[in-house]
Amino acid sequence: WSDAEMAEPAIKIQCNANAHKSMSSGNETCSTRKLFGGAFEIDLPNRFIDLSNFRLVPDHQEVWSDAHTDQSIIVELNERVEEQSDETAAKYHFEDIARVSDSCETKIVSTGKFQCNQKVAFDAVAKQYHCSWTFGTQKVSKGRDSIHKANVIALFLVLIRMKEFDTDLLITF
Repeated sequence: WSDAEMAEPAIKIQCNANAHKSMSSGNETCSTRKLFGGAFEIDLPNRFIDLSNFRLVPDHQEVWSDAHTDQSIIVELNERVEEQSDETAAKYHFEDIARVSDSCETKIVSTGKFQCNQKVAFDAVAKQYHCSWTFGTQKVSKGRDSIHKANVIALFLVLIRMKEFDTDLLITF
C-alpha cells in the first residue's frame, strides 16, 4: 500500500455489546489494536494478547490469544483466490485451514454473507467489500500429539474480499 492508503486504516472493525458476548461471560472492555503497521484496526477484548511478543508470527498474520480461555483470533492477509467465486471463497479458506492444520475431521455447519443492513460490527466494511462467513468444526492435534489426542475445535471464519488489492482478508476465531 502507498503512504496515502496507509494514512487511514483500510478497515476498522469494532466490537459492540453483542459481538464479544459470545467470547466472554459478561461485559468486558475492548481496546483498538493496530494491525499490519496501522493498515487495519480492530477492537478486541483487553484479555487478548499479541502473540508476536512471545513467538514468531508470519508477516501476513496477526495473532491474538487468551491463554485462560484457550481462544485465539487470527487476522490474515492472503492473496485473493481467483479461482473461487465470492460465494465459495469462505468455504475454500475454511477447508484450506483444515488441510494445513492436518484436521482429521472437518464439518461445515453454516455459511452466509453479511448484508449492509444487519447492523453488525463492520457494517461499513460490508458496504465496500464482499463479506462472508463460514462456521464449523475441525478435529486437530496440538503440536506433536497423535491423532488419538485430537481436539474438536469450533472455528468461525470471516472473509473480506478486497479485490482492488488482490487480497482475501481472513479473521478466524
